[in-house]
Amino acid sequence: MRRGPALPRLLSLAVVNLGPFVVAAFVALSSKTASPQVLPTPLDAGIEAGANLREDAGAPPLFRLDIGGVTPVQPSQVSGYGIVALSARSYRIVWTGDAGRGGAGSRRFVGSLVTRGQFVRLLPGCASNACELEPGDVVTKTRLPHGERIDWASITLDELDGFDVDISPDAEPLDVDATIDSARRPAMMYFRSNGTATSPKLVPFQVTTRLH
Repeated sequence: MRRGPALPRLLSLAVVNLGPFVVAAFVALSSKTASPQVLPTPLDAGIEAGANLREDAGAPPLFRLDIGGVTPVQPSQVSGYGIVALSARSYRIVWTGDAGRGGAGSRRFVGSLVTRGQFVRLLPGCASNACELEPGDVVTKTRLPHGERIDWASITLDELDGFDVDISPDAEPLDVDATIDSARRPAMMYFRSNGTATSPKLVPFQVTTRLH
């Protein structure tokens, strides 16, 4: 948990042209120099966590999320990832480490979210700064030949970090792949489906809010 006065933060947007791809990178900044942290670049994040999200790969398990459902992921209580369907075409993905519960401390969160449609709005830090990013955290959006991909790379002790994203009508299902400390940990990924708090048995997996 942070000590002392809160640090003023800015969110910097950098756009990089990479041939057929355009990468928009959101990087959390601080007016005070943060402790050195080794994080992958946005493209490294995609290679590490998004490599299995290819169109020629077999379809991963699909889960229909309850709209407005909550997850148990909370700082100092339950660590891991939480995926929430805010509405029929709006999602929130958050994560937190376990330092607040006397855990090993820093957790490294890297992942990817892929759509065959579009991510029409990406809001790192969530609405009203509900999941404000830490200094050095990275969230990117990349255009693909047949869709778009969001990649993230973050180190957090016990704060709630993440982003909100709105999607196009043709975007679902969304492919989710994510790691914690460089390992896929499905038991530490939570969402609400059919009225029950659920974790997938395998990662990657797909999520949707559609009934059919």
